[in-house]
Amino acid sequence: MRKTVFLLAMCSIAYINNVKAQLKFKNNEITPIFISIVYYDATDDYRGYTSEGWFKVEPNSIVTIIPTIKYDTYYYYAKDGNGAEWTGNGRYKFVIHSRESFKFKNADMAYNESYFDHKVFKNFKKIKCGTAREYMISLGEGED
Repeated sequence: MRKTVFLLAMCSIAYINNVKAQLKFKNNEITPIFISIVYYDATDDYRGYTSEGWFKVEPNSIVTIIPTIKYDTYYYYAKDGNGAEWTGNGRYKFVIHSRESFKFKNADMAYNESYFDHKVFKNFKKIKCGTAREYMISLGEGED
């Protein structure tokens, strides 16, 4: 009996440790919201900020943007089709493409914006995920 309980406990611990932490966004608006995410990528071949977008979140729905949280800190910028924006206070500026899907390395570096059509810097909000198993950002009415 003790062996069975011990094995069950070990399997439960192994399962809990393998559950991947996720970063999710909830849209409380009546129009779709588009999200850009930034993270500091520290792999063997690259070290720097990477920006990615656009992730579409339909009205009254939840979308997992980062299925496996790898980093403690992320940044986000969001917009909807009516001109509403969810931005930071100017401390964290990263480059995005204003119209198309994108993935930019060195997203914090100064780009000559006239050279890159529709690439602009936006203010991002910082997210400290810590050790949370699930981190949810609510956008729109009833924001957290």
